[in-house]
Amino acid sequence: QDGVWIVELAPVRDPALLPNAIATTLGVTANAPDPLAGLCQSLRSRDMLIVLDSCEHIIEAAAQCADRILAACAGVRILVTSREPLRVRGERIRRLLGLNVPAFSSGLTAAEAMTYPAVELFVDRATDRLEDFVLADADAPLVADICRRLDGLALAIELAATRVDELGVAGIHKQLDDRFRLLAGRRAGPERHRTLAATLEWSYDLLSEEQKRMLRALSVFAGMFQADGASAIAGVSLAEAAEILSQLAAKSLISSDIRGDGIAYRLLESTRAFCLDRLAGTEEGHSVRHQHAVYVSSILERAQDELSSRPAREWGAAYVHVLDDLRAALSWSADSSDDRATMIRLTEAATVLWNHFGLVEECMGHASRAISQLSSTALAGTAIEMRLQTALANSILYSRGPVSAVREAAVRGRDIADNLADTSMQLSTRQVIAGHAIFTGDHILALSEMHAFQEIAEAKDPSAVSWGEAMLAMAEFYLGRLDAASQRVEHRFDADLGPIGELPSARFLYGMNTHYGT
Repeated sequence: QDGVWIVELAPVRDPALLPNAIATTLGVTANAPDPLAGLCQSLRSRDMLIVLDSCEHIIEAAAQCADRILAACAGVRILVTSREPLRVRGERIRRLLGLNVPAFSSGLTAAEAMTYPAVELFVDRATDRLEDFVLADADAPLVADICRRLDGLALAIELAATRVDELGVAGIHKQLDDRFRLLAGRRAGPERHRTLAATLEWSYDLLSEEQKRMLRALSVFAGMFQADGASAIAGVSLAEAAEILSQLAAKSLISSDIRGDGIAYRLLESTRAFCLDRLAGTEEGHSVRHQHAVYVSSILERAQDELSSRPAREWGAAYVHVLDDLRAALSWSADSSDDRATMIRLTEAATVLWNHFGLVEECMGHASRAISQLSSTALAGTAIEMRLQTALANSILYSRGPVSAVREAAVRGRDIADNLADTSMQLSTRQVIAGHAIFTGDHILALSEMHAFQEIAEAKDPSAVSWGEAMLAMAEFYLGRLDAASQRVEHRFDADLGPIGELPSARFLYGMNTHYGT
């Protein structure tokens, strides 16, 4: 019967004054020396809904007030807006996610886009700003992408739409990388709502120093991450990282999702951009980026160890998510002239991923860059150069064809492998050389390299024999030795590997993700 009363708590900085602020808004008395007891007495016989808006900065006081009022006043209900729960008796939590946005589609029409609340809000606010604004089919994919990259956040979408009269849809989309300058548009309303940066600053300032450091560190992740990754890049124990992640998730500053192998976390894109701004050009930023690159390398080294023991599809599904973090780490290391060894090691570790997913152009560019900088490090002639040269040979072969650079890189890799007595790479490099020889018509060389492959495999790695038989069969086929080639295929290759598509591992595949990847 007393209606709804909204208490704006943002201006209340002293928690002790919270009961008085509520009483003033409601027009009741909160007498000293116990203002909260006085407030409860005044509300005891009333029926109303009290909305406590934005109380994360005085969360403990808000929880105490709500708990006391609800216990003393049967006719009062309280609705709280906050980034984290009050954790009081009888609390029911409703997490407000971003508005629904369309999945990526270059063929999205305006009519289809307008069925999504995020796009509908953008158009509504754009129309407020530009009376004759109409969402055209040509602009629908751009507006959808704007809403996606703003995580469906209503405030961010509203601020973006207010720039449509100055920039147009394409201009807004183009400037999203500088979103904090772009989304600075209101002169009225609560100060923390006037720009996206102010909104994030409000939440960020409420964090402890440990939480701030962790949030800044997490911003270097390009996508999902887990507690072990947070621990590695922030330089804290796994238990400490898990605790801080739990605190940040409770404050709605990171999102969490339960996966088969644990809890995965993610920063909203706007929060990530905000924190990256605070890392840019700082010593802390350099340190965190370096730790991120080292962490990604460690993940890829583990992936390489598992390559021969896990089925190709399973392996691909487990590691496909690393690609975005790999690209972010390589982008940083390319600009870090004092960290070339880290860049080279990361590139070498990444070759297994590029190989599996057939990213030959990406592999070729990064491998070439890493090899060109070997002389400035102590890595020339090591196993790292061996694997880089082999990856470069493969990527050139499958992107540029059987040019001479393929054999040069593969021979360099083979020589290092022989010097290091690395059985796996002795086999891989000979397979590349033989493949190049088959492509260029030098079938005698191909046969010679694959006989050497078989001698090594039979002596040191019998599991590779079937692959050698397949390549030998191919070399013999091109030499016209059809009976010998047929016998190898029938007696060894099919019997050991089974039907195509059921290969036991991705070990000797290159650029074949269409058939064997995820």
